[in-house]
Amino acid sequence: MKRLFISQNPQATRALGEALGRVLPPGSVLALTGPMGAGKTCFCQGLARGLGVDPQIPVTSPTYTLIAEYPGRLPFFHMDLYRIKGQDDLLGIGFYEILEEEGVTAIEWAQQAKGPDFFPLFWVEFAIRGETARSICFLPAGQEADDLLNGLVELGRDITIERTNGF
Repeated sequence: MKRLFISQNPQATRALGEALGRVLPPGSVLALTGPMGAGKTCFCQGLARGLGVDPQIPVTSPTYTLIAEYPGRLPFFHMDLYRIKGQDDLLGIGFYEILEEEGVTAIEWAQQAKGPDFFPLFWVEFAIRGETARSICFLPAGQEADDLLNGLVELGRDITIERTNGF
């Protein structure tokens, strides 16, 4: 079932990412979509902390490098496919090889990779709801992903959770 999280500020968006990072199993892939400024990178910063990436290491969008790797409890692969134009570009950056790693991969602009060989654990749609408020809608791929989302209920006062049938 889809889950809609409403974040009131960047700290809450990071907290959601961090909470999820603490429970993701090796090999997890998150496909992130949404406009610029909607919170994808902010979410990835929290995800990195939940995966045990050193807080002194800055997590920024890899728009120009395309892929960043961070050591932690599990390796964290952060991709940005904004500049990717097709399957040839994906093959050229080693996209599919990274998906086979035993770390956690978060892919910004993941719609660039849609295809028969791309099966993320979650599709995550980010939207701007106000100056600092964001909606973050998760579409889990199966029961394991759904169970992980069920564990994120206690996130604090800056996050609300709604069950939804659509984005």
